[in-house]
Amino acid sequence: MLSPSLGDWKRSYVPDGEWVDMGQYGSLDYPRMTKLGVALGLALFAVGAAGNMVAPAVFGPLPGWERTLFFDAEAIGVALTLLSPFVFGIFLPLTE
Repeated sequence: MLSPSLGDWKRSYVPDGEWVDMGQYGSLDYPRMTKLGVALGLALFAVGAAGNMVAPAVFGPLPGWERTLFFDAEAIGVALTLLSPFVFGIFLPLTE
């Protein structure tokens, strides 16, 4: 088994006996994380918007906590959809 030297602090040992270069954040798959972040944001927004429109029509007036929950889902969905491409597509790959 190989042992790391002082210059190998950014390297990781893999089971086949080789040291591989790792980025600062490990081996993150940035394109996949960007797509998943956007998809999760859109899903949260869709659930929040549908809940605000459909639930009162089906169940009648909603309690305040449910309206707040649907609004928060919409707001977090919009923020996640807008920030995921910047964070995972631009910022983190540039900082490696």
